[in-house]
Amino acid sequence: MRIMGLDIGQKRIGVAVTDEQCTIAYPLEVLENTIGVKEKLYSLIKKHCIGKIVVGMPYNLKGQEGHQAKIVREFVNLNLEESGTAVDYMDERYTSRISDSVLRAGKKQENKRGAMARNNRAGGEVDKISASIILSSYIEKQKQDSPK
Repeated sequence: MRIMGLDIGQKRIGVAVTDEQCTIAYPLEVLENTIGVKEKLYSLIKKHCIGKIVVGMPYNLKGQEGHQAKIVREFVNLNLEESGTAVDYMDERYTSRISDSVLRAGKKQENKRGAMARNNRAGGEVDKISASIILSSYIEKQKQDSPK
């Protein structure tokens, strides 16, 4: 069973999954957060044999749940509870900023080769990379927390 990572935003949802050994996370796709997203998520859960979902939780700087965190929990309650898949939460503070940095660095490399720059935020690239970072952080935390 694999693990799925989600970066839930008001407009888009970044999706990442692990390999079968649950050791490496990679960006999968971006879903529009509109009507029908529940069915799309269930389809991905089935297609990729997902046994757990890790959702990025947007804690505030004090580590508390604010307005955005309540929106994320409501999304999970409405769209993931009936899937029967275990859901865990992972602190997602700064993941979008890290994703932006990764994409900017990549864009500089593309521009050096003469390729056209793309609007990564509008295309959702940041969202799926953020989901991958959330999932990678979760995997690392599980490794650290497991007895040796």
